[in-house]
Amino acid sequence: MLNRNIKYPRFKLAIDLLGVLAFIVMLFFITLKASIEANSNEWHILFKVTGDSMTDFVLFVLMLLIVIGSVIVSTILRNMHKP
Repeated sequence: MLNRNIKYPRFKLAIDLLGVLAFIVMLFFITLKASIEANSNEWHILFKVTGDSMTDFVLFVLMLLIVIGSVIVSTILRNMHKP
């Protein structure tokens, strides 16, 4: 959402959209790589990371860092008001 009372409203909007997009990509990778095994009395959620899927793991960590960075930058930009 574009807020006119902060110093850089369009840059903050771009950072927010980047964070949301990275979060959606992270959820997509989680649904692809997670396997849920359910037995009669217990269940497990497993993430299998092997040599073949190491690039997916690196991409997941990169998306996580982008989400964390966008939250920090968005908070800083939200606190910068116009003079």
